[in-house]
Amino acid sequence: MKKAQIEIIGLVVIVTIIIVAVILFVRLTVLKPPVHTATSIESIEANNLLNAMLKTTVCEMSIQEAIQQSRAMLLYLQQSKGNIAGFSG
Repeated sequence: MKKAQIEIIGLVVIVTIIIVAVILFVRLTVLKPPVHTATSIESIEANNLLNAMLKTTVCEMSIQEAIQQSRAMLLYLQQSKGNIAGFSG
């Protein structure tokens, strides 16, 4: 083989190695799926639980309405009778 042919083969090998390295870099960094931490998973689960609880109905009333009514009743009782058995809201 001539010297020029050997140099071209060497150049092709180097270019091939660079292309493979770029492809691996793109696959491992850019296309990597997002990593969920334990805190973010717990936050998502807490939000899902809260949404499910607020959509639940009890005695034809949503939990959110029941909480609002009980809070209003507690405030009314506090105003009319003073503090109730240890509540100082």
